[in-house]
Amino acid sequence: AFSGAIVSYKDKTPPVWYELALETKLLDRVVGSKDKLVVEPLKKGEPLMLNVNSAATVGLVQELSKNKITVKLKLPVCADVGARVTISRNLGQRWRLIGYGVIQE
Repeated sequence: AFSGAIVSYKDKTPPVWYELALETKLLDRVVGSKDKLVVEPLKKGEPLMLNVNSAATVGLVQELSKNKITVKLKLPVCADVGARVTISRNLGQRWRLIGYGVIQE
């Protein structure tokens, strides 16, 4: 069985990323929680679940500024610049959606 394999035309394969630079937009409240939790700002070293296209991987926040972060990925992903990424935080033993990002160069 193939795991993580991609199929594309020759010379049209999107780049493989081991580290992502994202322009982020955090939501006002956490999605999927019974309580109305406010989304706290991201922290350096925090683990996040990132969904890029159909791939899911965990990444650690390396650098952050107002609405830009750099995340080092545990598993690489294949995606184009400009692709949307969902960002989830581990809250109460579950990953909860807290925002999204757009891949930057």
